[in-house]
Amino acid sequence: MKTWQMHALAFCVGLITFFISHFIDTLIRDIPPPNPAIFLVAYAMAGFAFAFLAHPVLRARLTLENDATARVKRSVYGSTLAMAFFLAPTLLLVPQIFPDWLLYFYAFMIAADWLFWNLFSTSITYSDPNHAPPSARATRIAAYFDSMPHAAFVIAALFLLALTPAYLLLNQLVAAERIANWAYGFLILAVSIAVLQLIAIPERVREWNQHHPQLAMGFLIFLFSFVGAVLADIVHTVPEVSFIVDVNPNYLANRVVEKDIIISDNPKLRLRTIPTVGSFLDLLPNQRGITLWDDLSRSLQDKRRVFWVSASADAREPHPLLSTFLKSNGCLDEIPETVLPVRLYEMRAPLTRPRVLPPSLSQSVPDAFDPIQFDFGAIQIAGARVEPRVCSHDAVAVAIRWKLMQASDNPLKVSLRLLDDQKRQIQANDFFIEDIAKRKTDEWGANTQNDSYYLVSVPLGTPPGNYAIVASVYTESAGRLRVANRDTITLGNVEVYRAEMDQADPYKTDQEAALVNVRADARTGLRLNAYGISDSTILPGENLRLTLRWRAQLDSLPAFQIQTRLVQANRVIAQARGAPVDNHYPTNLWHSGEFVNDIWDLRVPPETSGGKARVEVEVEGGKTFYLADVNIPDIPHSFQSPAMKISQRATFEGIGELSGYDLDRTQVAANGGLALTLYWRANAPKTIDKDYTVFAQLLAPDGQVLAQSDSTPAKTSRPTRGWVNGEYIADQHTLALSDSPFRGDATLIVGLYDPQTLERAPVKDTINNFVKLPTIVRVTAP
Repeated sequence: MKTWQMHALAFCVGLITFFISHFIDTLIRDIPPPNPAIFLVAYAMAGFAFAFLAHPVLRARLTLENDATARVKRSVYGSTLAMAFFLAPTLLLVPQIFPDWLLYFYAFMIAADWLFWNLFSTSITYSDPNHAPPSARATRIAAYFDSMPHAAFVIAALFLLALTPAYLLLNQLVAAERIANWAYGFLILAVSIAVLQLIAIPERVREWNQHHPQLAMGFLIFLFSFVGAVLADIVHTVPEVSFIVDVNPNYLANRVVEKDIIISDNPKLRLRTIPTVGSFLDLLPNQRGITLWDDLSRSLQDKRRVFWVSASADAREPHPLLSTFLKSNGCLDEIPETVLPVRLYEMRAPLTRPRVLPPSLSQSVPDAFDPIQFDFGAIQIAGARVEPRVCSHDAVAVAIRWKLMQASDNPLKVSLRLLDDQKRQIQANDFFIEDIAKRKTDEWGANTQNDSYYLVSVPLGTPPGNYAIVASVYTESAGRLRVANRDTITLGNVEVYRAEMDQADPYKTDQEAALVNVRADARTGLRLNAYGISDSTILPGENLRLTLRWRAQLDSLPAFQIQTRLVQANRVIAQARGAPVDNHYPTNLWHSGEFVNDIWDLRVPPETSGGKARVEVEVEGGKTFYLADVNIPDIPHSFQSPAMKISQRATFEGIGELSGYDLDRTQVAANGGLALTLYWRANAPKTIDKDYTVFAQLLAPDGQVLAQSDSTPAKTSRPTRGWVNGEYIADQHTLALSDSPFRGDATLIVGLYDPQTLERAPVKDTINNFVKLPTIVRVTAP
């Protein structure tokens, strides 16, 4: 192939590279960078062009010299050409060239090139008679680049700088800025190489290089890496916000309208270069006081949405004043995956000062917490505050002031849960209790007070209404801590309202929900999008929780009735009917595109026989969906009074009666144990609506608890909601004594309590909420 033909082919390859990259970027611009497909095509085309252009020059270079010194020079020269060709295609793919990164890559290219020629140059021969000798032009080019290896970068930089005014005249500001960035980067590298060329090298060093080329190459690579490290420390650049426009050209242009505003918290972001955007607010670094909130209230008045483009020095800690204000007065709709963090907030009126503050602000504000007091023993809550309103897919801000009463070896955690008005858990988020420096409680000292800030995410599709935020404190080893005979406290209430952009899910709650996709039309305008069941196995008497996620396809839907049911052997064993969300949010209130999570509880009757049951849902006048099968275990019921050693009748109203018990011994060592079997008889006039926990305690005369057992009846296999009227239930307990100093007579008491509230069930005809067994147990020495 002739020289002009190779040059023409390389030119065509360059054009194809640009157009293919641009075409792919247009097709898949919604995919965040880096885009592997674009880079793959660009580098493949660049490598193709490099192979054709470098081939004749490398042939000449090998012909000129072939000693050790020449191989070092050749590696520098070849790497320079490779860098020019391999970096140029990324001109429209990377927002800004970083000198330190470029030097690191250049050092790597030199090392790889030198290693290649040392390993394989002996097997490459250009003196073969089948190959024509290099042309005079190629020889001159090789000699030129041998003396000036930085020339390729100088030529590339000058060419790019010549293109910059043309793009400015065409009002292509983004492209012009990027081309100029690359030109400056090429010039930096060219100057670095030129400086190395101008340094006078003593003759002794030249001889050392001749005899030890490996050490010379290692020093050269180290030098480039060192210069790159220095540049990394002294050069701090901020990628321009224009990169977001380039990666997804229509992101801001298609979204920002007259009622919207773009906010920047870094003056280096030149937002005003973005076309079609009219409203801006630049927050300067010296605007740190809370008076900024008054300025924001004035600037954002009557604004529909806020696009916050952030380039904070510490991306992990965004502007606290701005984020707190937007969190309190807006709804986070979107966090697109771009190089610069962009947050889209849907604002709500009227704008007010934030009430829930992060620790960086709450410690300087005297009324940052509501004065509440909860004592968990090891730690106290000395104040708390909950954001009063949140949209249907955002997160509730919760601030808590902790006071650690005593040092702990195990770090404490807090579980924050969102409950609906039926006390059903909608969401739960667990956090370590930490101070502002992220130190856990095992690093705190006694009587230490710290503030914490949490976000409890609201799942996608949460219907509007009133919800409660409850908290419990626990350690992973010892479980929950109790406060006033409870292990859960209510911190406050929050109103969830419907967002305008209700398809958003910025906290990725849909991934956590683990719902099964359906995406089938139930009626015209109404789609069943997904569902979830609480368990695949359900005991008789227990509730099967069914979550349905609906999506409205039209506005102004009729008020459809929904029916859910469990069907066993073509017989309906449980069903529920009504409007969605406990009849509080009928479909005629929904708008097009809205997701609604609808929770139904289907109770399996206690007398149900074992086997499979189908879960079905039907929309009035529409389709019936068969969702899943659940397994109902076969529970045997005994209606004959069992043989028991000791009779003991005590009635727990609405639940049943204790008929008697067996006790394996009446004397036990202080480190021993007792086996106690209780016999319950269900005699409630209607089905029991709670699963009670049975407790049995061995008490010293002063009330000291020597041993205790708490469990669901029959070792969790017979919860009270599954009791059938008239049946007997044998309930086994083991009471293990700790090696306490007590010796003497002790008393056994038993009872029932609600595990949710820890409230004990009352005993008929007594003032006690427990039954004292007549057997006295003697505790002896081990």
